[in-house]
Amino acid sequence: TNKPGPILVELAKDILCNTILASAKKLRNNAQHKVIYLSPDLTEAQRLQDFNLRTERNKMNQARTDNDPFWYGIRGNKIVILKKKTDQ
Repeated sequence: TNKPGPILVELAKDILCNTILASAKKLRNNAQHKVIYLSPDLTEAQRLQDFNLRTERNKMNQARTDNDPFWYGIRGNKIVILKKKTDQ
């Protein structure tokens, strides 16, 4: 594939890592950085497991209809059913 591999960044303090990871979702709101994803350091096996879990979740969500009152998400290492937020 043409995708670059993961980049490992080591920080001096764990608190910095936690702060950065907590703010990582904000990158998705910026068009220039929308394709950048931050995640904790994982082994190759953990990255593969995470990829497989996301792939399965995406297939399950594609099989849903727009009328379904839920969607599938990942919490921990499990695929779970999440209720759709209603517009008010």
